[in-house]
Amino acid sequence: MIASLHQHMLRITEPLWAPVRVWLQTEIAPHYQQLESREQRLVLAAACLLPVLLLVFLVILPMQDRQHELRQSVAALALKAAEAEHLAHRLIASGGAKNVQPVNVLSAVERIARESHVRQYMTRIRPQNSPGSKDQQLMVQLKDAPYQDIVRFMNALAQAKMALNSMKIQAGESAGLVHAQALIGSQ
Repeated sequence: MIASLHQHMLRITEPLWAPVRVWLQTEIAPHYQQLESREQRLVLAAACLLPVLLLVFLVILPMQDRQHELRQSVAALALKAAEAEHLAHRLIASGGAKNVQPVNVLSAVERIARESHVRQYMTRIRPQNSPGSKDQQLMVQLKDAPYQDIVRFMNALAQAKMALNSMKIQAGESAGLVHAQALIGSQ
């Protein structure tokens, strides 16, 4: 069984090795035969060492260098992660995270409008930032909103420390409903 498998493999690989065998016999063998026995051993030793050296210098050493670089980067990232975790614990312990003001006026106004039940009456929310100003401002328009909900919205804005810079209110289509336009910013 093994012998037949070996013969089958030889039949498959023979066409592949035939040009190499011809080249070795016609070009290399005559030069090799002219060498002295000591030189022949030296050529054979070099032929055996060459694949090993190629493997070492082209595969193994670059892999070790890359592995060393990856270990150094993992160590640096671990150090940064430990520092970030330490800073996060310090921030939590100092209570600093509780004192942070809402930075995004849009998300704060959206949340307050939903809680005050006026979000459904908003027809326009548009940023109104002045050049050179760091404060965020929003122009908000409401149409046919119940007056009581507008008052609740204004109170919720004040409690959230949002600045109501200007507000225009007009009578709506029916009693108790108003149209409003407000300029809201952060304090």
